[in-house]
Amino acid sequence: TSTREYLILVMAKCEKFQDLVLGSLERGFTWYGRQVAKYPAVFIVLALILTGICSTGFINWKTEDDGLKLWLPKDSDFVTNTDWLRKTFPSKTRYSSILLLSEENVLTANRVKQMYRLLKEIKNIKNGSDPTSLWSTKCQRTPFQACIEMSILELYYLTEQNKYDDETIIALTDQDIIDKINANNTKSGITGGPFFPESYLGSITRDDDGKIVGAKAMLINFIGVNEGDQEGDDVSRLFEEKLLNLVNADFQFESGVIAYPLTMRSFGDLIGGSIGDDLNTLATGYILILLYVCFNLGKLNSVEHRVWLSLIGIVAVVLGVVSSYGLSQLLGFMFTQMNSLLPFLMLGVGIDDMFVIMQAWENLSEEERCLERVVRFGLAMKHAGVAITITSVTDLLAFLIGASTVIPALGSFCVYAGLGIFFIYIYQTTFFLAWFSLDQRRVEDTRDGCICCWKKKPDWQPSACSQKSLFTVMFQKIASLLLTLPAKIVVLMVTFALLGLGIYGSLTLERNFDYNEWIETGTYLRNYLEEKEIHFPNGGQASSLYFTDLNYAKDMESIGKLIDDLVDLSDEEDKNISPNSVKSWFPSFVQFVNSKRSAEFGEIKLPQNKDYTEAQFSDDLFEFLKTAGIMFRQSFKFETEIDFASTGPAPKVLLSSVTYEHIIYEKTNDAIIAMKDVFSAVEKYSFSSNVFATNEGYGNYVTIDIITTELIRNVLMALGVVFICTLVLIADIATSLIVLFTVLFTIINVAGFACFWGLSIDTTFAIFVTISIGLCVDYSAHIAHGFMVEDGSRNERMEKTLVKIGPAVLNGGISTFVAFMLLSLSKSKVFFTFFQIFFLVVVFGLYHGLLFLPVVLGLIGPKSHGHHPENLVVSDSWAEKAKEAQANGGFVADDDLEETDSSPVPGSKNSISPPPTRPQTSTLPGSPEDQ
Repeated sequence: TSTREYLILVMAKCEKFQDLVLGSLERGFTWYGRQVAKYPAVFIVLALILTGICSTGFINWKTEDDGLKLWLPKDSDFVTNTDWLRKTFPSKTRYSSILLLSEENVLTANRVKQMYRLLKEIKNIKNGSDPTSLWSTKCQRTPFQACIEMSILELYYLTEQNKYDDETIIALTDQDIIDKINANNTKSGITGGPFFPESYLGSITRDDDGKIVGAKAMLINFIGVNEGDQEGDDVSRLFEEKLLNLVNADFQFESGVIAYPLTMRSFGDLIGGSIGDDLNTLATGYILILLYVCFNLGKLNSVEHRVWLSLIGIVAVVLGVVSSYGLSQLLGFMFTQMNSLLPFLMLGVGIDDMFVIMQAWENLSEEERCLERVVRFGLAMKHAGVAITITSVTDLLAFLIGASTVIPALGSFCVYAGLGIFFIYIYQTTFFLAWFSLDQRRVEDTRDGCICCWKKKPDWQPSACSQKSLFTVMFQKIASLLLTLPAKIVVLMVTFALLGLGIYGSLTLERNFDYNEWIETGTYLRNYLEEKEIHFPNGGQASSLYFTDLNYAKDMESIGKLIDDLVDLSDEEDKNISPNSVKSWFPSFVQFVNSKRSAEFGEIKLPQNKDYTEAQFSDDLFEFLKTAGIMFRQSFKFETEIDFASTGPAPKVLLSSVTYEHIIYEKTNDAIIAMKDVFSAVEKYSFSSNVFATNEGYGNYVTIDIITTELIRNVLMALGVVFICTLVLIADIATSLIVLFTVLFTIINVAGFACFWGLSIDTTFAIFVTISIGLCVDYSAHIAHGFMVEDGSRNERMEKTLVKIGPAVLNGGISTFVAFMLLSLSKSKVFFTFFQIFFLVVVFGLYHGLLFLPVVLGLIGPKSHGHHPENLVVSDSWAEKAKEAQANGGFVADDDLEETDSSPVPGSKNSISPPPTRPQTSTLPGSPEDQ
């Protein structure tokens, strides 16, 4: 008995808490709605002032496009090392490449001669009338002063004369080329180092003796000097532009040969251009939204359509986006190219709030429509204010949870999005609501919807067809259908079938990052990258192992072991580093020193000799680089410039490097494992200073390695926020749990079906799934809130909720889809992924919000809040106002008018006259006015 009494007491306290929360919110929004309707100009001006203040952030606008600062944790070792390398030894290298392909054989005399003609034209590229070749001024040179041009033509370069052997090349035969390629111990005439034909020939054909007899691909690579920032200096970029034009258009290749170029400017040109082109669809998307809103916000007659109010709603969204951008800049948050998607996202969210406000206005009863306009706006905001507050607060907190991620770009996106949600909420409840009040004056004065100064005749009446509501009929039928047991069973069966598929798809999602997908299909760059992977599967991205400020004499043994480990990783069984790709100064240096100091070392030679000193190392290194190791000079950075005309020793070495290449991986997960193997090899040995490995791809792999954990963390925390917010604002634990599971089912289906659609876990997937939780909440929270404030049985409340709020939710979903549907035509990976994810969000969000959730609420939903007067114990509560009105025959003091939502009692001196015959409202599809 005591337990039962305790539970009854707890339930009573819960009911009081529910009424306290919702009663306070409804009372506050009732008062607020009246103030906006009474003083619309004040709220319009305040909204514009707020926008102006936030817009000051545009004065010092900053954009960040450095991937190191965008996609990697700030405190990671990779960021620390890469940032140090950039600042201490900024890259002075520009890389260009041309891939020549033939279905037959590129190792023919004609095609090698053609490549040589192409090379000569590239070397002769000039800037207008300037007689100086651009390449001669920008090429990186070897110690022999030869421009670094890497191809099989290195075999025909005359080192001493510093030129190609024209006579030999012109007289080449097919057999001459085969013999030269297969000769033993061949050296490059440009670098002086060993020559490996496999580095420049792809899809090689060999005879029974293992000799190369043909190939389907050839590479020619150019290494230039960069004297600018990461974008490159002007001369380098001009040379690359002219090289691209030459290969793509001007040079005439022989039949059967295809060439694809690549330069360092290609990535920015094509990726940035692709995204930039899609941003042009933003204006079109807003126009489509405007048309949709115009069609659905009012009735299709000359007075009750709301074309200008529709435009105001769009303007409110734009103000929200502008304020979000400006304030984020003022707070120091970076703007990234990814944030360009926010106007699409904010458009869908903002329009949803507008439809909810309008639907609440249309849901006013016939009695309430007899009240003064100011009072009616208070009653409309009593319901709409609470509904959009629940979704906006939940969305805002969900985004702020995403902002706590360790990935800066994701955090920035969530901050901009969260502030966008906040400002759109503010402007929809101020700017839009104020203009709505003014527009309602126009409707009630029967003025034309487009030409507001044109007042209609007193006997004007709307056409009968304009008063019909398609969405009302549709939701009445849906609600009636969902009342039947068979329909409920079918909905539940379909839901759990979809959930099963979603779980399966979610579990089979793979981590993957394919850089090629970010580049438009069919472009020269996309073709180059795809064909290179096919013909050069062992030629992965160039990587480097850096030794910083070491005591080389002391660390000699550790250096040797580490390099041996790298060579071991190039074994074909390990499938990590490409064979013969480890290029190190160390073995040649050790061999040189052991030979030089043979008598001094005796049996204990390098790298095991512990008596070797740093002074000896400096002397030996100077002599090595001056003679036998001349090709390794580029592997060292010294404290001061080294003078090989002197007698030595070498200055202090600040940085030395060893290069290698990974094989090309089909799956990012394999590449991550390979990267970690290299990291483990480095961490295995102790050094006197920092040693690290890096390449351009490692940054992506580090990000993808942590993105899954970050995604799961963000989703779980966001779901927790959803539950807490709905619990506080809806004030019912059962309803909050039902909403939580509805949102969870939606997210699982989105992730699972995204897998079936070909998506994988990468940075864009993680960002879009994280922010999609906010939209998923919108579809469910409105229905749950409506269900809790309706009276009657579960089925009756479910039916009323669907008819009253269902049209607004459906309009919100459709408008969101309209906002981004043009992105389905996008050639950009970012924008098309955005379309895929949010298409699934809209489909599954609407399904779960308008079908599954009503069925569940109709079966096991909690009882209505009801706002029992005995539970409203707050000062000046609605209960007290009701008693006061009853005691005074329906009269409430004038100064208390804005504190009550009860209608005047007919016959009292505050009673409002019956509604006039002219139209007073404009009905959305789904309005109860048409029931």
